[in-house]
Amino acid sequence: MSEKKTSEFEVAWDSQSEPGEEKAKKVSLAKLWRYATGKSLLLVILGASIAVVTGAGMPLMSIIVGSLSESFVKMTKLRESPNSLVCPHDPSCNTTFSDIYTTEDFHNDIINQCTSFAILGAAIYIAAFIQVSCFLVSGEQMIHKMRLAFFRGILHQDISWFDKNNSGTLTTKLFE
Repeated sequence: MSEKKTSEFEVAWDSQSEPGEEKAKKVSLAKLWRYATGKSLLLVILGASIAVVTGAGMPLMSIIVGSLSESFVKMTKLRESPNSLVCPHDPSCNTTFSDIYTTEDFHNDIINQCTSFAILGAAIYIAAFIQVSCFLVSGEQMIHKMRLAFFRGILHQDISWFDKNNSGTLTTKLFE
């Protein structure tokens, strides 16, 4: 029987991982939150509540679009049939559509809705900026505490550990 020869690549691949070295264990989300301070938790709660405000922006925009469409429908009715009765089933009602809606009303409606769009857009932009900032600051604070804990853990290693790991590996692990 012939033995299978191993290539240099396979030998090099196998020699890179030491037999006693274990893979890094995964950490649960609950354990990650132990690095959060009260300020970090407050920022996360504030960011989440502002996210609700940011999310409410789209339904509010659709309400404004509905009002805008209604204004265009009224203007179209005013142009096509200005003398149509508002209440055709009531014989005592002689009010025409041109009596209750004018081109000036249309102009005012459009200006108000465009202003509402601009204000809502600015509010959503500001809310989204605050939301993202809260999450980023909280995350940065937690990462800083994790890196400090990792660095303290490295400083408490036996001297033989530093012989196995060079300084470039340590900075890479800190960055990761």
